[in-house]
Amino acid sequence: MKKNRAPVQILGFVILALALSLSLFSCSFVTDLTHEFSFSFSKPLTPNQFALQQGIENFYYEEVDSAFFSGNVETFSDLYLPTISRPMDWNHIHAWAQKFFKEHPSSHFVVKNIFIDQMSYVRAVVRVRYEVLTAGGEGSFSGYERDVLVHQKNGWFIASWEKLNPNAKVKGDSKSSYGLSLPFDSAETPAARGQ
Repeated sequence: MKKNRAPVQILGFVILALALSLSLFSCSFVTDLTHEFSFSFSKPLTPNQFALQQGIENFYYEEVDSAFFSGNVETFSDLYLPTISRPMDWNHIHAWAQKFFKEHPSSHFVVKNIFIDQMSYVRAVVRVRYEVLTAGGEGSFSGYERDVLVHQKNGWFIASWEKLNPNAKVKGDSKSSYGLSLPFDSAETPAARGQ
């Protein structure tokens, strides 16, 4: 008596197809729940994501550089949330700015690389390599740090930062100007926040 294996093989293909479709569905479902996605250079940013990325970059290229160039202690201190406590509080930042700008009334903040690790409409985690160039070079310095930015009605502010080892290779760190993995929360749109 010869057994018919066709139903078993069909059942195997059905189970395989079901498992594959469930795994694809679950990946997309998890992505929808966390609103997280990865950028690749083959997938263009949406207009909202591009505008958000530009706002974060402009914070460094325009606002931070303007604060250093103006040599204005208040302008510099206002880049930070009044509630900042890590690695120093706002009063210590203000005191540092007073001393620095007294010695170097005009300098430039030069961005070498920006790596956006996380981004939403209200919060971003950014790694930035930079140089601060003073007139004559005395007092110039460079650094590599991770900043946590928060967005409020009138712009981005630094909520905390930490110095990073400038020689350490960090995942996503390359000669490219941007990190590739950017968590993005579409539920945090300005409309969803009532703005």
